[in-house]
Amino acid sequence: EYATKGQVWAFGTASDVSSGSWAMFRQDAVRSSIGNDGPENLTVAWSFATDGAVTSSPSVVNGVVYAGSQDMNVYAVDAATGSLIWKFATGGTIESSPAVVNGKVYIGSDDGYVYCLDAVDGYLVWKTFVNGDLPVTSGAAVMLRSSPAVVDKLLYIGSVDGNLYALNVDPREEGAPSLEWRVAVGYPVSRIRIADIDGDGLDEVIIASQDSTVRIYDGLGAELTILQPADGECLA
Repeated sequence: EYATKGQVWAFGTASDVSSGSWAMFRQDAVRSSIGNDGPENLTVAWSFATDGAVTSSPSVVNGVVYAGSQDMNVYAVDAATGSLIWKFATGGTIESSPAVVNGKVYIGSDDGYVYCLDAVDGYLVWKTFVNGDLPVTSGAAVMLRSSPAVVDKLLYIGSVDGNLYALNVDPREEGAPSLEWRVAVGYPVSRIRIADIDGDGLDEVIIASQDSTVRIYDGLGAELTILQPADGECLA
């Protein structure tokens, strides 16, 4: 039994921790939560302390652990040793989990921005504001809690402004991402999953919002279905 606060923990041996990959929240954009391997024991390999609570789920890619903290920083830590590689300061606390794809770290901060950082050295590639028309004041809920899902060139993320965003993060393009589409959900979006649920070879975007509703959109942002999980009623 372990007591931890504001720390990232690694269990197993150094080789256990540094092998394999877990690129984003719940492993992938489908949110399969399935890993290829795991430690043979739960011995603590290392722990890394931040200056705030860590509710962001770590991602592990190429032997590096990436995580956000409520101390407003994004951290990259050596998966074998637990030593700091780099950290990057955002303008707000971080509860969103990072997605690490094509050498970039994508993460949302409670300052209302999505950040793209270089995975190797942590420098800022771009940041883009996704809080719609909410005023940036101390009294506004300028927060971003949904964890990004990245498939091919698109990054999907929800915001407390009640919108679902699809950003074009094509690595061949330079500069800030373009907005592919934005859908007004009407309620803060807390979970996103990308999957071909009808078997037609095209991905759908499945979201959970804070009105206890599941919505399904096609790849262009058109709403297909609205479900209330409590009773399974299909509303559209």
